[in-house]
Amino acid sequence: MQAIAIRHDGKPICVAGSALGEILAVHVTGDIEGHEPIYLTVTGMNDLDGKRHSHTTWVDALNLSFGDSLEFSLIESEAVSSPIKDVAADSEEHLAEMRWLEEQEKTIAAPPPPRKRVLKNLRFSMAVNGNEATSARLEGDDEFVTFSIVWDKYRPEQFRTNLRTFSSVDAWARKEARKWFDSKVGVGDSIVLTIAA
Repeated sequence: MQAIAIRHDGKPICVAGSALGEILAVHVTGDIEGHEPIYLTVTGMNDLDGKRHSHTTWVDALNLSFGDSLEFSLIESEAVSSPIKDVAADSEEHLAEMRWLEEQEKTIAAPPPPRKRVLKNLRFSMAVNGNEATSARLEGDDEFVTFSIVWDKYRPEQFRTNLRTFSSVDAWARKEARKWFDSKVGVGDSIVLTIAA
C-alpha cells in the first residue's frame, strides 16, 4: 500500500497509511504572533464498509522549533505505524466534536483583529528531491504560513503538496491564500521542509 513516511530532524516519526485508507493529510502551521507553537499534524480517513468512515490520527500536534526539518516521502509499504486515534464518523465522540465546531463558527460574526507581528521573519523553506523549490515568507498582511500534503486512494501513486500564506481576515472572508508552491509528488520522491525565522 502507499504510505507517507515522516522524519523529524532525521528521526522517524511515523509511516502513515492504512489498507482501508481513503485520504491521508499532513499539515504544518505557524503564525506571526508566536502565541501558539508551530506544529505538525498527520491525519486520515478510512472507508470502513463502503458506507461508514473513520477519522484517523497519527500525529495530533507535534511542536516544532526554528531550525527543525521535516522529511516527507511517498512510499510503498505493508509495514505502517499504528494510529494514536481512530474514531468512527458516526460515533457520539465525533458527532459531539462536530456540534462543538458548528457552535464555535456561529460566534465568529466579524473579522478577527490583526495579530501581533512578533515573528515577522517566519518562513518555511522547501526542497523537493534535494533541490530547493521555494521559501514561503510572510508578506503584507500575511499572518499564517501553512504547508500541506493530501493523498487520496483514487491517485495512489502521488500526493499533492502546497505551501501558502494568508491573514486571519483573508481566512474569515474565505479569500484565496497566497500560493508559494502547489504541485504533485510521486512515489519515491521526498520533500524536506525547514522552519526558519
